[in-house]
Amino acid sequence: SPGWASLKAGASNEATYMSHGMAYVSSALKARGHLAWLLDMRSCRSWPDFARRLAAEEYDVAFLGFLSHDAFTAAGVVRVLKEVHPSRPVIVGGLHVSVCEDKVFPPDALAEFWLHKDPPQQLRSFLEWKCEPVYDPAKFPKADCVVWNEAEIAACALAEKVAAGESIPDFVNAGNIPDLNETPHADRDLFDCEIEAATPLLPFLPRPFFTITFGRGCPFKCGFCNIAVQLSSSSVRLIKPDYFLDELQQLHDRFGRIGSLMIHDDILLYPKWLASWNAEIRRRWGYVPYWCQMRADFICKFPDLMREMAEAGMSWVSIGLESGSQRLLDLLVKQTTVDQNVEACAILEALGVNVFGNWMLGLPTETPEDVAATADMMRRIKPGFHSASIYCDYPGTSLSRYLIKNGLLLPEWYTLSHYPWQRSVKGVDYELALRTRGQVTSEFPNRPQRPRLWPDGMSVT
Repeated sequence: SPGWASLKAGASNEATYMSHGMAYVSSALKARGHLAWLLDMRSCRSWPDFARRLAAEEYDVAFLGFLSHDAFTAAGVVRVLKEVHPSRPVIVGGLHVSVCEDKVFPPDALAEFWLHKDPPQQLRSFLEWKCEPVYDPAKFPKADCVVWNEAEIAACALAEKVAAGESIPDFVNAGNIPDLNETPHADRDLFDCEIEAATPLLPFLPRPFFTITFGRGCPFKCGFCNIAVQLSSSSVRLIKPDYFLDELQQLHDRFGRIGSLMIHDDILLYPKWLASWNAEIRRRWGYVPYWCQMRADFICKFPDLMREMAEAGMSWVSIGLESGSQRLLDLLVKQTTVDQNVEACAILEALGVNVFGNWMLGLPTETPEDVAATADMMRRIKPGFHSASIYCDYPGTSLSRYLIKNGLLLPEWYTLSHYPWQRSVKGVDYELALRTRGQVTSEFPNRPQRPRLWPDGMSVT
């Protein structure tokens, strides 16, 4: 999604950071004696470059994982894999496949992926591809196997079948949930970890910078995401403190220090655990700046914990503010209020912690009054960074089912990206949404501030 040759550009987290899902699959495979290697498409210059690099490699089986907004790109990848190495099995998985198998693979047969691009031109060979083609879905090659849910265990079983010369099944439901505290740490060497270490994206996150996973699963049931009821393995599992700190220690030993961290997923489920973890961070390494994600209602409920976290290094907090319209927050099943959004940001502001404010326009049933309410909320909050999106429909969510039931979705190829030029829903005034988004971010541009508890003499880079 960030485009060709984007890996070292540092323009977005999609363009720079490692995929922890792929890294955990790799570490599981290596622990079982297999070899794992990655062709990172972000390092390729074009489809022909990708195909040429693939053709130069030897491998036994290809694993492809992707999110919904990369589904069309994944279609092209399957096409390349089957053309360049037609005898090698292709296994697909990832969140899109797990939550949306009816759109990816119909029940009567493995589905044909398809790609919709302009200008239309039939492809003779990917190695000679000079522009984007259009394919007939009926003629598009099929993946050999689909993996639903978390793939560490299933990937090892499938790799062993291939190594033994056995046939692989069409579908695998991973079923068994991996114990996060028994799995090897993410295989950072699968990616160019030096790029991530040098690219924190936000100010006041010194290098070397690392992304790290705090756990899996989600207890909430937001209608626009709703991952808690989409996956059979969605039970909330946090990594134990010793396991988490061991990974940090390995990073410290390898790079000489921990500059800063980005902690994936909501860091909010066990307040006592968080307090002890922050105390251990301070004991071992002192002040370690980090960027994490929290809900507004949690911040309001635990203001004292927020201070402890700020003292340990919390410099940025991503908050899903979403909307300044309570009616739309209720439609989104966010289970927060506009007042909580404002209060949470005020608590962080008082501690000198920067807010990474996620907010949306272009929501289903949105009125001009809703747009104005969201703009007013963001003017009151004035976050350190505006992460302003236009709503996109993610398949499998309760809100998506509502849109389908009421005939409100635009054709599917418009609905799989969160980028601001996207169009998803019928009846939305996208011109008003984009105009308002631009006005708010122009009136109150990003204003990152040095955290108030930042130690004297500590470098911000």
